[in-house]
Amino acid sequence: MKIHIVGIGNGLTSEHYNTSFIVELDRSILVDCPQGLFRALAKMYIDKQCINDVIITHIHGDHTAGFESLLLWKKYIEQRKINLYTTKKIFNLLKNYWFKAMDRTYSSGFKGFIKFKFTDWVTFYELKVGHPRMIGNLKVEIRNSFHYTPTIGLKFIDTETGKTFAYSGDTIYRRKLIDDWYRRKKISKRDRDDCLGFLWDADLILHDAENIRDGVHTFVGELEKLPEKIRKKILLVHVSDNMKSEIIPIAEEGKTYEI
Repeated sequence: MKIHIVGIGNGLTSEHYNTSFIVELDRSILVDCPQGLFRALAKMYIDKQCINDVIITHIHGDHTAGFESLLLWKKYIEQRKINLYTTKKIFNLLKNYWFKAMDRTYSSGFKGFIKFKFTDWVTFYELKVGHPRMIGNLKVEIRNSFHYTPTIGLKFIDTETGKTFAYSGDTIYRRKLIDDWYRRKKISKRDRDDCLGFLWDADLILHDAENIRDGVHTFVGELEKLPEKIRKKILLVHVSDNMKSEIIPIAEEGKTYEI
């Protein structure tokens, strides 16, 4: 399994592409679509015609700004739809809010409008917690991440070798806070357990990180306190331009990791 790092930046970066990557086995799965997607792919010598399967983890702009360009390319240049994998809740947010700017175009001769449905552009495949889905030879599992809009974390399992790659998605990782939300019945036991343990058995982990101790992402200090056997499998993503850690490396933009 190969993981091609398209971008590592957070939503405010001026030095990186926003966080995105491609998981490659027997097919190439793009996770999130940052602005500047086509330029980032070109710099990596990756043909966008190879990208037919997309997972969207949530609807924030740094994860979806390049999705419109990809859909336009597929529809008008390749005459095909994207295979879109996400939860039903995130799909409906994309359809009912994000898609509004793409729901029509001019008819022939500019006599009126042609209206589109979101499913004219994508073929939707639902991802559900506790229900793995096969995408080619990869088994994909998800969790609900701890973010203020519906967001998923991911696990990719090579069914032949058993090798596993995991991605946190945008998330807070603070045990006391997550336990408190569970006690107050804001999240389920399944979500509490997944937020605290879903990722750690993977062979390679990309994890959201920031320098802010009480922010809406994962404070890097929390990851640095994890056991060494877990820390050594982590690469940091969704980072600010001044992110530093003496303990956990930052993923390299444009690099391919193989497990």
